Amino acid sequence: MAFNVTIEDLREGVKVVRPVGRLDTTTHAMLDTALAPVVADFSGTLLFSMTGLEFISSAGLSVLFKTRKAMAKSGGRVVFANLKPQIEKVFEIVKALPDTNIFTSVEEADSYLAAIQEKEIEKQGE
Repeated sequence: MAFNVTIEDLREGVKVVRPVGRLDTTTHAMLDTALAPVVADFSGTLLFSMTGLEFISSAGLSVLFKTRKAMAKSGGRVVFANLKPQIEKVFEIVKALPDTNIFTSVEEADSYLAAIQEKEIEKQGE
């Protein structure tokens, strides 16, 4: 599945970001590029509607965290909605261990996150 992202105004002060596909090392720059002009001059709320997101790697997470940090600097915020189980699992892990380095490389982190998501996808199919 090809990755794409749309950003639209929901109402005054709220923009909805809809990533679709796999957000990984080959696609994270697309999201970063799409978000750059929004983050540069917007201090409202970015609502990430994750309904169409099938997979996220550490590279994808880094774009989300970078965006959250930039929005916080300008008085804005980032919120997430509609996470699929495999994406929610990754968010749980990251939230649970925010200050702990448990991986020796980006590749190791990606492999671990991919394995967890595959297990969650398998559970859905049962």
